[in-house]
Amino acid sequence: MGEDRRPAKEARKSPIDFGMLGVVHPFVRPRRRHTFEVLVLTLLAGRQMEAWLAENLDARQLDTSGYFALTALWLIGPPHRMTAGELAHSG
Repeated sequence: MGEDRRPAKEARKSPIDFGMLGVVHPFVRPRRRHTFEVLVLTLLAGRQMEAWLAENLDARQLDTSGYFALTALWLIGPPHRMTAGELAHSG
């Protein structure tokens, strides 16, 4: 898995605009700020995962539907077989 890691000097700049979070904070109750920040970070992490997945699937000429079908087959274990109906209901 580690073969796709980038050296630290090539790491992407953080997409988090902490200044923008500061602008939004007055509109979020103080007791809820931490929760708000966690939600924003979760959203950004999800977007980064989507971009990474799309980039890697494209390089392997695979789309997300094919990827999730292969993942479902892998998760059920040997012999890694399902009918189309079983596969449709697995998601």
